[in-house]
Amino acid sequence: MVYLSFLSNALKIFHDTVLVLEREDGTVCELYDMMFTLKTKLQQRQSDGFFGAQTGVLLQQFPDRQAAVLREDMCNFYQSSLTYLEQRYDFSDSNYQKKVASLALKSPFNFSHLCEAVEVLQLSKKLDMDALYDEYCVILPHQQAIVQSGAPVVEKWATLLKHTHTPNMTALASFLLSVPITNASVERVFSLMTGCWTDTRNRCSVNLIKSEIQVKSNFTFSCKDFYTYVVKEKVLLNAVRSNKKYKFKKKPEGKKTSYVRPHLSKMKFD
Repeated sequence: MVYLSFLSNALKIFHDTVLVLEREDGTVCELYDMMFTLKTKLQQRQSDGFFGAQTGVLLQQFPDRQAAVLREDMCNFYQSSLTYLEQRYDFSDSNYQKKVASLALKSPFNFSHLCEAVEVLQLSKKLDMDALYDEYCVILPHQQAIVQSGAPVVEKWATLLKHTHTPNMTALASFLLSVPITNASVERVFSLMTGCWTDTRNRCSVNLIKSEIQVKSNFTFSCKDFYTYVVKEKVLLNAVRSNKKYKFKKKPEGKKTSYVRPHLSKMKFD
Protein backbone atom coordinates (compact mmCIF):
# COMPACT_ATOMS: atom_id res chain seq x y z
CA MET A 1 0.00 0.00 0.00
CA VAL A 2 2.86 2.39 0.76
CA TYR A 3 4.40 1.99 -2.69
CA LEU A 4 1.03 2.33 -4.42
CA SER A 5 0.27 5.48 -2.46
CA PHE A 6 3.68 6.91 -3.32
CA LEU A 7 3.35 6.12 -7.04
CA SER A 8 -0.13 7.60 -7.13
CA ASN A 9 1.34 10.84 -5.83
CA ALA A 10 4.64 10.88 -7.74
CA LEU A 11 3.37 9.81 -11.15
CA LYS A 12 0.88 12.68 -11.17
CA ILE A 13 3.85 15.03 -11.64
CA PHE A 14 4.77 13.27 -14.88
CA HIS A 15 1.15 12.98 -15.98
CA ASP A 16 0.54 16.71 -15.56
CA THR A 17 3.70 17.50 -17.52
CA VAL A 18 2.68 15.21 -20.38
CA LEU A 19 -0.74 16.89 -20.57
CA VAL A 20 0.92 20.30 -20.80
CA LEU A 21 3.33 19.08 -23.49
CA GLU A 22 0.50 17.65 -25.58
CA ARG A 23 -1.57 20.83 -25.59
CA GLU A 24 -2.43 22.04 -29.07
CA ASP A 25 -1.30 25.57 -28.19
CA GLY A 26 2.06 24.57 -26.69
CA THR A 27 5.12 26.36 -28.13
CA VAL A 28 8.85 25.78 -28.17
CA CYS A 29 9.22 28.99 -26.13
CA GLU A 30 7.61 27.22 -23.18
CA LEU A 31 9.32 23.84 -23.48
CA TYR A 32 12.43 24.59 -21.41
CA ASP A 33 10.38 25.98 -18.51
CA MET A 34 8.10 22.92 -18.60
CA MET A 35 11.01 20.52 -18.32
CA PHE A 36 12.85 22.63 -15.78
CA THR A 37 9.71 22.79 -13.62
CA LEU A 38 9.46 18.99 -13.70
CA LYS A 39 13.11 18.66 -12.71
CA THR A 40 12.71 21.19 -9.88
CA LYS A 41 9.67 19.39 -8.47
CA LEU A 42 11.53 16.08 -8.37
CA GLN A 43 14.62 17.63 -6.80
CA GLN A 44 12.58 19.43 -4.14
CA ARG A 45 10.63 16.32 -3.20
CA GLN A 46 13.84 14.34 -2.95
CA SER A 47 15.49 17.05 -0.83
CA ASP A 48 12.51 17.39 1.53
CA GLY A 49 11.82 13.68 1.68
CA PHE A 50 8.23 14.32 0.62
CA PHE A 51 6.43 11.27 -0.72
CA GLY A 52 2.84 12.44 -0.47
CA ALA A 53 0.70 13.22 2.58
CA GLN A 54 -1.09 9.85 2.54
CA THR A 55 2.21 8.02 2.13
CA GLY A 56 3.60 9.87 5.15
CA VAL A 57 0.67 8.65 7.26
CA LEU A 58 1.23 5.05 6.14
CA LEU A 59 4.97 5.23 6.88
CA GLN A 60 4.21 6.06 10.52
CA GLN A 61 2.66 2.60 10.91
CA PHE A 62 6.00 0.85 10.23
CA PRO A 63 8.94 0.33 12.59
CA ASP A 64 11.64 2.98 12.18
CA ARG A 65 14.10 0.65 10.47
CA GLN A 66 11.58 -0.61 7.93
CA ALA A 67 10.26 2.92 7.33
CA ALA A 68 13.83 4.07 6.62
CA VAL A 69 14.22 1.34 3.99
CA LEU A 70 10.96 2.41 2.34
CA ARG A 71 12.03 6.05 2.32
CA GLU A 72 15.35 5.10 0.73
CA ASP A 73 13.54 3.18 -2.03
CA MET A 74 11.33 6.17 -2.77
CA CYS A 75 14.31 8.55 -2.79
CA ASN A 76 15.97 6.20 -5.27
CA PHE A 77 12.90 6.53 -7.46
CA TYR A 78 13.33 10.30 -7.50
CA GLN A 79 17.04 9.94 -8.26
CA SER A 80 16.44 7.48 -11.10
CA SER A 81 13.83 9.80 -12.57
CA LEU A 82 16.21 12.77 -12.41
CA THR A 83 19.03 10.78 -13.98
CA TYR A 84 16.77 9.63 -16.80
CA LEU A 85 15.49 13.17 -17.34
CA GLU A 86 18.95 14.73 -17.46
CA GLN A 87 20.21 12.08 -19.88
CA ARG A 88 17.44 12.79 -22.36
CA TYR A 89 16.95 16.53 -22.08
CA ASP A 90 19.58 19.24 -22.31
CA PHE A 91 19.30 21.58 -19.32
CA SER A 92 22.53 23.43 -20.18
CA ASP A 93 22.73 27.09 -21.19
CA SER A 94 23.58 26.03 -24.76
CA ASN A 95 20.13 24.52 -25.33
CA TYR A 96 18.40 26.68 -27.94
CA GLN A 97 15.07 26.15 -26.18
CA LYS A 98 16.44 27.99 -23.16
CA LYS A 99 17.59 30.86 -25.37
CA VAL A 100 14.11 31.37 -26.82
CA ALA A 101 12.27 30.92 -23.50
CA SER A 102 12.25 34.69 -22.96
CA LEU A 103 9.94 35.04 -25.98
CA ALA A 104 7.11 33.16 -24.25
CA LEU A 105 5.88 36.60 -23.14
CA LYS A 106 5.69 35.66 -19.48
CA SER A 107 7.78 38.76 -18.81
CA PRO A 108 8.92 41.65 -21.06
CA PHE A 109 11.82 40.81 -23.37
CA ASN A 110 14.55 43.11 -24.64
CA PHE A 111 16.32 43.38 -27.99
CA SER A 112 19.20 41.17 -26.88
CA HIS A 113 16.69 38.34 -26.38
CA LEU A 114 15.55 38.81 -29.97
CA CYS A 115 19.14 38.78 -31.24
CA GLU A 116 19.82 35.58 -29.32
CA ALA A 117 16.74 33.93 -30.80
CA VAL A 118 17.67 35.03 -34.32
CA GLU A 119 21.15 33.57 -33.86
CA VAL A 120 20.12 30.15 -32.53
CA LEU A 121 17.37 29.83 -35.15
CA GLN A 122 19.87 30.81 -37.88
CA LEU A 123 17.66 33.54 -39.29
CA SER A 124 20.23 36.35 -39.38
CA LYS A 125 20.59 36.17 -43.18
CA LYS A 126 16.84 36.29 -43.69
CA LEU A 127 16.01 39.22 -41.40
CA ASP A 128 16.99 42.88 -41.41
CA MET A 129 18.35 43.38 -37.89
CA ASP A 130 18.23 47.19 -38.11
CA ALA A 131 14.58 47.04 -39.12
CA LEU A 132 13.97 44.45 -36.41
CA TYR A 133 15.21 46.91 -33.79
CA ASP A 134 12.85 49.60 -35.09
CA GLU A 135 9.99 47.11 -34.94
CA TYR A 136 11.00 46.18 -31.40
CA CYS A 137 10.68 49.85 -30.43
CA VAL A 138 7.18 49.90 -31.95
CA ILE A 139 5.88 47.01 -29.82
CA LEU A 140 7.86 47.90 -26.67
CA PRO A 141 5.13 50.09 -25.07
CA HIS A 142 2.56 47.29 -25.44
CA GLN A 143 4.60 44.44 -23.94
CA GLN A 144 3.63 44.91 -20.31
CA ALA A 145 -0.11 44.73 -20.97
CA ILE A 146 0.31 41.61 -23.13
CA VAL A 147 2.49 39.89 -20.53
CA GLN A 148 -0.13 40.37 -17.82
CA SER A 149 -2.87 38.68 -19.83
CA GLY A 150 -3.50 34.99 -19.25
CA ALA A 151 -3.83 34.15 -22.94
CA PRO A 152 -1.80 31.39 -24.64
CA VAL A 153 1.56 32.39 -26.12
CA VAL A 154 0.28 32.29 -29.71
CA GLU A 155 -2.59 34.64 -28.88
CA LYS A 156 -0.25 36.98 -27.02
CA TRP A 157 1.99 37.30 -30.07
CA ALA A 158 -1.01 37.79 -32.36
CA THR A 159 -2.26 40.60 -30.14
CA LEU A 160 1.20 42.16 -29.86
CA LEU A 161 1.73 42.27 -33.63
CA LYS A 162 -1.83 43.20 -34.55
CA HIS A 163 -2.23 46.47 -36.48
CA THR A 164 1.55 46.96 -36.70
CA HIS A 165 3.86 46.92 -39.72
CA THR A 166 6.51 44.59 -38.33
CA PRO A 167 7.49 42.15 -41.10
CA ASN A 168 10.76 41.02 -39.49
CA MET A 169 9.23 40.53 -36.05
CA THR A 170 6.30 38.68 -37.62
CA ALA A 171 8.64 36.40 -39.57
CA LEU A 172 10.62 35.59 -36.42
CA ALA A 173 7.49 34.88 -34.37
CA SER A 174 5.93 32.81 -37.17
CA PHE A 175 9.04 30.64 -37.47
CA LEU A 176 9.36 30.26 -33.72
CA LEU A 177 5.73 29.31 -33.14
CA SER A 178 5.73 26.80 -36.00
CA VAL A 179 8.36 24.57 -34.37
CA PRO A 180 6.56 21.50 -32.90
CA ILE A 181 7.49 20.54 -29.35
CA THR A 182 6.27 16.93 -29.55
CA ASN A 183 5.09 14.46 -32.18
CA ALA A 184 1.56 14.65 -30.76
CA SER A 185 0.32 16.74 -33.71
CA VAL A 186 1.71 14.21 -36.20
CA GLU A 187 0.15 11.31 -34.31
CA ARG A 188 -3.16 13.19 -34.26
CA VAL A 189 -3.08 13.53 -38.05
CA PHE A 190 -2.42 9.80 -38.51
CA SER A 191 -5.24 9.02 -36.09
CA LEU A 192 -7.63 11.19 -38.11
CA MET A 193 -6.36 9.61 -41.32
CA THR A 194 -7.09 6.13 -39.99
CA GLY A 195 -10.64 7.20 -39.20
CA CYS A 196 -11.17 8.75 -42.65
CA TRP A 197 -9.42 6.23 -44.87
CA THR A 198 -11.13 3.02 -43.83
CA ASP A 199 -11.52 -0.24 -45.78
CA THR A 200 -14.97 0.87 -46.90
CA ARG A 201 -13.59 4.19 -48.19
CA ASN A 202 -10.40 2.91 -49.77
CA ARG A 203 -11.17 4.54 -53.13
CA CYS A 204 -11.22 8.05 -51.70
CA SER A 205 -8.68 10.37 -53.29
CA VAL A 206 -5.74 11.77 -51.38
CA ASN A 207 -7.11 15.30 -51.78
CA LEU A 208 -10.45 14.28 -50.26
CA ILE A 209 -8.80 12.73 -47.20
CA LYS A 210 -6.51 15.75 -46.93
CA SER A 211 -9.51 18.10 -46.97
CA GLU A 212 -11.36 16.10 -44.32
CA ILE A 213 -8.31 16.11 -42.04
CA GLN A 214 -7.90 19.87 -42.52
CA VAL A 215 -11.52 20.46 -41.52
CA LYS A 216 -11.31 18.19 -38.48
CA SER A 217 -8.00 19.71 -37.39
CA ASN A 218 -8.84 23.38 -37.84
CA PHE A 219 -12.49 23.56 -36.79
CA THR A 220 -13.47 23.20 -33.15
CA PHE A 221 -17.23 23.53 -33.72
CA SER A 222 -19.72 21.01 -32.47
CA CYS A 223 -21.80 19.26 -35.15
CA LYS A 224 -24.67 21.68 -34.55
CA ASP A 225 -22.46 24.77 -34.71
CA PHE A 226 -20.68 23.50 -37.82
CA TYR A 227 -24.02 22.94 -39.56
CA THR A 228 -25.15 26.46 -38.64
CA TYR A 229 -21.89 27.83 -40.04
CA VAL A 230 -21.96 25.84 -43.28
CA VAL A 231 -25.57 26.59 -44.30
CA LYS A 232 -24.66 30.29 -44.46
CA GLU A 233 -21.71 29.72 -46.81
CA LYS A 234 -23.36 29.83 -50.25
CA VAL A 235 -20.10 29.55 -52.18
CA LEU A 236 -19.17 26.42 -50.28
CA LEU A 237 -22.61 24.85 -50.78
CA ASN A 238 -22.50 25.54 -54.52
CA ALA A 239 -19.07 23.90 -54.71
CA VAL A 240 -20.41 20.85 -52.86
CA ARG A 241 -23.32 20.49 -55.31
CA SER A 242 -21.15 20.88 -58.41
CA ASN A 243 -19.24 18.16 -60.24
CA LYS A 244 -15.91 19.95 -59.92
CA LYS A 245 -14.94 17.77 -56.98
CA TYR A 246 -15.03 14.64 -59.15
CA LYS A 247 -11.93 14.07 -61.23
CA PHE A 248 -13.57 11.52 -63.52
CA LYS A 249 -16.18 14.10 -64.54
CA LYS A 250 -13.60 16.71 -65.47
CA LYS A 251 -12.52 17.06 -69.07
CA PRO A 252 -8.79 17.63 -69.66
CA GLU A 253 -8.08 21.24 -70.53
CA GLY A 254 -7.36 21.85 -74.20
CA LYS A 255 -8.94 18.57 -75.24
CA LYS A 256 -12.54 19.16 -76.18
CA THR A 257 -14.45 16.20 -77.46
CA SER A 258 -16.30 16.91 -80.66
CA TYR A 259 -18.67 14.89 -82.78
CA VAL A 260 -18.47 15.08 -86.58
CA ARG A 261 -21.53 13.88 -88.37
CA PRO A 262 -20.52 11.86 -91.43
CA HIS A 263 -21.97 12.82 -94.81
CA LEU A 264 -24.19 10.18 -96.40
CA SER A 265 -22.32 10.37 -99.71
CA LYS A 266 -19.10 9.29 -98.01
CA MET A 267 -20.58 6.34 -96.20
CA LYS A 268 -20.12 2.87 -97.63
CA PHE A 269 -22.70 0.14 -97.32
CA ASP A 270 -21.79 -3.45 -98.01
